[in-house]
Amino acid sequence: MPGRTDYALEERALDSSRADELAGELEGALDQILNTWFPRCLDLEHGGFLSDFDYKWRPDGPQQKMLEYQARMLRLLARASAYPRFSWCTKYAEHAFHYLRDVMWDREYGGWYRLLERAGKPLEAETKHGHGASYGIAGCAAYYQLTGETQALELAKDAYQWLEDAAHDPKYGGYFALYQRDGTQINSVKDSPIPGLNRDCIGTPPGLKDANTNADMLETLVDLYEVFPSKLIEERSVEMLHIVRDRMTVPPGAVHMYCQPDWTPVPDISRYSYALNTSNILAKAARSSGLEPEKERTEVVAKSLVDSVLRYGWDNRRGGFFYGGSTFGPTYVEDIIVFVDGKFWWPHQERHFIVAPELNVGFRQIPVLEREQHVAVEMAGGESGTNGLFNLRGQFLTDFADFTFAVFRTAKKISRLINQAGARLAPEYRAPAIFFPFTGEREMDAEIASRITFCIFRSLTKPWTRHHRAG
Repeated sequence: MPGRTDYALEERALDSSRADELAGELEGALDQILNTWFPRCLDLEHGGFLSDFDYKWRPDGPQQKMLEYQARMLRLLARASAYPRFSWCTKYAEHAFHYLRDVMWDREYGGWYRLLERAGKPLEAETKHGHGASYGIAGCAAYYQLTGETQALELAKDAYQWLEDAAHDPKYGGYFALYQRDGTQINSVKDSPIPGLNRDCIGTPPGLKDANTNADMLETLVDLYEVFPSKLIEERSVEMLHIVRDRMTVPPGAVHMYCQPDWTPVPDISRYSYALNTSNILAKAARSSGLEPEKERTEVVAKSLVDSVLRYGWDNRRGGFFYGGSTFGPTYVEDIIVFVDGKFWWPHQERHFIVAPELNVGFRQIPVLEREQHVAVEMAGGESGTNGLFNLRGQFLTDFADFTFAVFRTAKKISRLINQAGARLAPEYRAPAIFFPFTGEREMDAEIASRITFCIFRSLTKPWTRHHRAG
């Protein structure tokens, strides 16, 4: 659809035949992506997976081993292998598990290092971080589900207990994110063995609690409870659900990124991308057997996050989600409009929430995902593949796979929600049911990239006219 300039949201139904067609398309795309990455990304010399490639898929870069990437590779491969078409991934899942167990795990103090040199030497002053550790636990749980390998379950339990001892806050609940090698929390700049550390590897100032780590911990607890339904895991799941749903998330559907230890919010911009991520995690928590009594309210809050992002964070002109701004879109300060209008590819992988029929909260119609509207990702060349120490090419692979698996699970059941009307929402969370396209056009190639632009527009036009959707 060349030349399209209107991506305003609208309602449209997704029938069961289109849902099946979509699942088939995504399965084919995932097959192509997996065959592109594997076995190319295996590091046969040092273990784990390579992450740095040039635009011709030649290894190019330091190939540092980041826990998030290595752990998510394990989770991806374990989940993919459960589908007959991708059973060939099982041997690579074994490779991934062995790397987490034998190389990244600290045999003396326990816990996983966050970052290693390619050959295995710890970097970042041997520090450890809860964000990557949560993925490691989830990856081991997924591998245990796939294979029944008891060592994977034991490693998941050991890693969880290490985090429980090092990171959990017994007074206010939740988890701190950054630790020294022995598990001592790093909650101030002076406590850090890394000189001049004002923010950790995911951008959190030392001593604060962040939505990224704590929401992912909720998801990890849900995954771990499936394979190890202990009383402690159940209690922590409830605790983290209440924190993520009732403290971090507020009406009309926004997420506080940073909080003081007692969960007092720290003012910051609203990150629409993390609202989508949190909605997915809450939707998953709502399906957990250990959180069944919380299901209805959890679904209501999860839907409010999606509705708010669609209302204030969607680009009607070119499609796609803006990164962030105020809770209600661009904010007008004096004669300046302040808005983060950069587009990252990863939030567009979070939108599979919209087609999840388990989230039965009164969508009037399920959105159509049009074939011609797609995520166009420009990931090659220069520094476009990295964001700090995060390799984005690898994360695109794992995020796309998560999206595809969600469609596999749900496509057969979508049709039963098509004609449902009304919304079971409390007034403070009420928002209209709306449709969003999959994303924009080819012209978005340069926009959905690993960049963020902090945009300040002088008052050459009226406030809101560029980014705010009327109504």
